Amino acid sequence: MTTPQPVSRLAERAGVRPVAGAAAVLALAVLAPGAPSANARPAQAGAYALADTWLSRPGELPADAWRYAAGIDGLPDGRVFVSDRDEARLTVIRPDLSVAVAQPAPGYDDRLVAPGHLAADPDADRLYVADRGAGAGAVAVFDLSGTRVATWSGVPAPAGVAVTPDGNVVVGNGDSGEASVYAPDGLRLATWRVAAPDAGGDLVRGIDVDARGQVYVVDGRQPVVHVLAADGRPADTLRVNAGEGNELFDIAVEEPVGGGAKPARYWVATARGVYWLDTRAGGSTWQIAPTGSAWAVTVAAPHGIFATAPNRPGVGSRVARLPYGQNGFVIPNHLWGASLLRPGALDGPEVVSVGADGGVYVLDQGPRVQRFAADGSVAQLDQVVNPIRVDAAPDGTILVTDGAAVVAYARGPGGWAQAWRDTVAPPGRDDSTAVGLGRDPVTGEVVALDAERSTLRRWSAAGQRGTATILRPAQDDSTVWADLAVDGAGRVYVLDRTNRTVHVVDRAGGTRQVTLPAPARHVAAAPDGTLFTLDRDGWVRRYDASAATAVRTAAFDATRFDIANATAPSDLAVDAAGDVYVTDRDANAVSRFAWDAGGRPAEPPAPDVAECRSFPDKAADPGDIVLGQSVEVRLTVRGGCGAAAAATPRDIVLILDVSGSMQGEKIRILREAALAFLADVDFATARVGIVTFTDSATVEQALTANAAALRQAVRRIDVDPAGGTAVDEGLATARAHWLPRRQPARKPVFILLSDGGSPLGPARAEADAARADGVEIFTIGIQAWRLLMQTVASSPDHYFEADSARFLYGIFERIAERITTTTLFQTLVVTDEIPANMRYVPGSAAPPAAFDAPTNTLRWTLADVPFNGLGLRYDLVPQAPGQWPTNVVAWGDFTDGFGRAGRLDFPVPRVRVAAPTPTVRPTDPPTATPTVAPSATATPTATATATPPPSATPTATPTRRPPRPIYLPLGLKEVPCKPGERHADTVLVIDTSTSMTGEKIAGAKAAARLFVDLLRLPNDQAAVVGFNAQAGLAHPLTGAAGALKGAIDGLALAPGTRIDRGLAVAVAELDGPRRRAGNTPVIVLLTDGRQDDDPLVAIDVAGRARSSGKVVFAIGLGGDVDTAFLELIAGGRPRTFLAPTPADLARIYTQVAGEVPCPSEVYWGGRR
Repeated sequence: MTTPQPVSRLAERAGVRPVAGAAAVLALAVLAPGAPSANARPAQAGAYALADTWLSRPGELPADAWRYAAGIDGLPDGRVFVSDRDEARLTVIRPDLSVAVAQPAPGYDDRLVAPGHLAADPDADRLYVADRGAGAGAVAVFDLSGTRVATWSGVPAPAGVAVTPDGNVVVGNGDSGEASVYAPDGLRLATWRVAAPDAGGDLVRGIDVDARGQVYVVDGRQPVVHVLAADGRPADTLRVNAGEGNELFDIAVEEPVGGGAKPARYWVATARGVYWLDTRAGGSTWQIAPTGSAWAVTVAAPHGIFATAPNRPGVGSRVARLPYGQNGFVIPNHLWGASLLRPGALDGPEVVSVGADGGVYVLDQGPRVQRFAADGSVAQLDQVVNPIRVDAAPDGTILVTDGAAVVAYARGPGGWAQAWRDTVAPPGRDDSTAVGLGRDPVTGEVVALDAERSTLRRWSAAGQRGTATILRPAQDDSTVWADLAVDGAGRVYVLDRTNRTVHVVDRAGGTRQVTLPAPARHVAAAPDGTLFTLDRDGWVRRYDASAATAVRTAAFDATRFDIANATAPSDLAVDAAGDVYVTDRDANAVSRFAWDAGGRPAEPPAPDVAECRSFPDKAADPGDIVLGQSVEVRLTVRGGCGAAAAATPRDIVLILDVSGSMQGEKIRILREAALAFLADVDFATARVGIVTFTDSATVEQALTANAAALRQAVRRIDVDPAGGTAVDEGLATARAHWLPRRQPARKPVFILLSDGGSPLGPARAEADAARADGVEIFTIGIQAWRLLMQTVASSPDHYFEADSARFLYGIFERIAERITTTTLFQTLVVTDEIPANMRYVPGSAAPPAAFDAPTNTLRWTLADVPFNGLGLRYDLVPQAPGQWPTNVVAWGDFTDGFGRAGRLDFPVPRVRVAAPTPTVRPTDPPTATPTVAPSATATPTATATATPPPSATPTATPTRRPPRPIYLPLGLKEVPCKPGERHADTVLVIDTSTSMTGEKIAGAKAAARLFVDLLRLPNDQAAVVGFNAQAGLAHPLTGAAGALKGAIDGLALAPGTRIDRGLAVAVAELDGPRRRAGNTPVIVLLTDGRQDDDPLVAIDVAGRARSSGKVVFAIGLGGDVDTAFLELIAGGRPRTFLAPTPADLARIYTQVAGEVPCPSEVYWGGRR
């Protein structure tokens, strides 16, 4: 039990606000017009409005908590470094077994993205970290205190990493199957082929190097380790006998004491544990250490063997230490891994319930129950096994079911403790599954809905089994029991999802049925018997259920596109005040909706109508400007589609694993989840078939639109206790069944579920054959072999992973939505009418738009807009002081993913425009010829650089400028340039020749990133060009700082120095369509060498650039630059800068950034 912790914004009830600020999302459903439902009462005053949002509470994880411990390496002194891929940080386990976070140096590129394998070099005081998430890939270099000293960008798909005896670094390329050797300064020395190419990637994984320089590379596709000689030649193949279907991730080589001709032991991290082989006595038998699944392993002699174990929901990864030097059976002697389950943090909330004690109880992916209280505190019950429904008694006793049993946890002074437990099925039986749980407030009885036996089961508050009520399913066996709710009088409302009926059971056992006018997935009841339902479309409907047909009295849209790109309302509950709580697994939030008597009633979509909903928004930035400045206007649309699957005719084949490992909870929940999936299918357009497999496969139900036959087939599914797992057989049987029944108009979909592993090659071959026939394949793995399931799936986002079967409901819901439609809009035309007192900046629209000058109107025509929506932007220059709207009207005409036409309207942001303050500024006369700077008193320039070790941080460097006379440009009809009002399009042209290796390129990248920070993005734009023997546009002109920094980080080194080619690429970009009219075109060149070819070629390119109005700055790094040549490139000494060391670059880039908006060649106000 975790003690209560304060959480903000949980108890607020005042200040009810509409969902989306000025316009409630309840009314922003963006639906095609339709008549109100006949089952709705006439519109009445009032509506539900969003009253509160509970987002995940932030907080630092403790040092010994890892979300995804992806890499590990140890030192002889006992320190062990661990990388956390998901938390993007490094930690160190100290010799005293305590754990600390290794902090990178602030101010210098200190953000890891997705750190994986790592390798430590104690002799060089270096730690090398493979970071696959950084641009195209990178290796981050730290010293052993945790200070980042360099970044090797452009290291593609870095996988394993290891240090050789001579201090070089071997890095695997997971995509190409190669391994490359780098010098300690980042220069690539050699590349070796290790694994055969394969478009699927993930070809090589962990790497280690022994004392003789031999390199050991784990194969990502088969259970072998490739052994290479020190020069890269194949030397051996180490076959790991770790069981069929196992997966290898990493290897550690243990050297014999006193040295030897070969390693003493090999340690291999696999999906089933750490396997090891002792070679000292000629051993050839692989043994397993019971660590559980392991991702990475290292030997830290003589302290132990350390391995990381995979993440568990809410608990995260573990690090296990195995004893060093032990023979025979090896077991861990120490474990690290604190819980990730912080009170108030949410991890995909699935279930919500309001307890009789007033607490709001939430279930998410973690094995826990969270109680949110009205006083702002959160208490947490940990170590709850697979909870699927929850409720609570007045004294705070928590009631939980995992489907198979009901458990009561009584609350005492020290927390909760189990009070009683009983199986849902009667004694001696195991054919029951609870899908709903509640509590009778009159008798205190606990009520569970047994879906398999169509029965309500009851227990007293003390846990004694009570009477059972047999429910009456539909005569055609079509009933799918989905949920229950209990009102204040003890009446139980049981939802039959398929038939849209609610069975109302009173305390005496009497039953009546209420027909719902719209589909429902979950149900809740207010104390007075008012009924609330939630369906997959995200709408909550309120009903008067007193008659045979429920009458809708209110409705609201509970989706949260206003806070997230994806939203999936998953459950609802009602408190005593009538407020409605809705969990949203995708938005990772709990929303509270309250009745607003002054609200405008919302009309939900008509039942059975496939529809998409959108959330349009519009903003102007900055909101306050001075006349003459520009403002960026951004239009965004987010949304999603939800309806009965599928709008497009489909053939869907469920391929289900029924091997012995699926016994118990897995098969029970699988049956219920499959039935729920069938309830989502529109059998007017879809056919479904069912295939089960073990060592062989069987067609349980041929493709059919007969829903009743399919439900009967699902209910018959059971496990074969002796059966194995042959995924290829399931795929082959499904394909063989579908092929002769295929219809051109129907799109085929296979949904494969398994909890095990089988040979990869045959499964991949069958999946390839199905995909070649046009089949879309989704896979669901319940603690299954990840590589196998990912390989079979059509793409990475077609693979779903579940640590427990209880997540199958949500996964099947996601797949049902995915196969409904693939786009938010088939077509979308956005029209934006600009006011007469606003001037559109030509060419600023992104993506490009058609601009009609006579009507001052922009128009975008778009097609196949994806679920995550879109973003549009453009620049305006207001023409008068005041507070003005940025547009007259903006709207979008669309055809949604289901082919339905509609319109969405954007809000109208306003901008405050201040009149400029008159100022008198001295300016300098133009100088016709260069002036040689005389000696003068040095004026220090502040330096804000933090350069990476080992170079010392430089002191501020003085700049020398000659005294200049004051000059007033009397009579000139030119507007002086004010840097705050002017903007620039700047191309950073960076030398990436091999002479820039090490601290040079690291310093250049750090300074370039600083330059990006100094620009006034997004009104300014920048682009990145890298050049060596060739030149390439690393990123086009953009106002996105993150994209620019990613491109800078991704620059890779190669031989050659063709400055002319770098300049030519920059000129082409500034002459292209992304250039903004009105922005000053600027090129900033950085090089440490000389032009390889005729220097006149580069001088000519630069001269033509300057003559066309572009400003060129040239920066020379180091002592091998030709200063005269650079001055000719820049057009004179004022635009030429020399940086003796990389530490000087930040100062120079800062100076250049200050001059970029108003270069003296272009504006009198910027002249020297």
